[in-house]
Amino acid sequence: MGKFFGTYNRAIDEKSRLPLPPRLLAGEHPDVLYALKGLDGCLSVYRKDDFDAELTRLSEGDYSDPRQRAYVRLSLASALELRVDARGRLIIPAETAREHNLQGDVVLLGALDHFEVWDKAVYENYLKAYLPSYEELAPSLGKRGE
Repeated sequence: MGKFFGTYNRAIDEKSRLPLPPRLLAGEHPDVLYALKGLDGCLSVYRKDDFDAELTRLSEGDYSDPRQRAYVRLSLASALELRVDARGRLIIPAETAREHNLQGDVVLLGALDHFEVWDKAVYENYLKAYLPSYEELAPSLGKRGE
């Protein structure tokens, strides 16, 4: 399972091809990656094993709960297989690129079991909103070393 981290600035070309940093491929060259609608406006991209784990996580929810059911439906309706070409470029369907405003400058952000693809302006607004409270957010993850 992947452990993605780091921030990478890239540009999507006119054919919706996104050059992936070698660090995100970690020496592997998968032919296919999997995507789901991400949170806060991004596109979440997974390797096969991590995508399968996410599907398992989604299936473990309480489907009788209307909010959980809606989240599962919306997530899985957005699921895509994305091809990676021989040059290590992620091919994003035009409709998906439009939906997430992915054209021109984008930011790729490692997020542990997946990486996220953000429109650069949307990501910059996200940073403006959350970076000032970085230290206040840290305790929500639990304590280290215990």
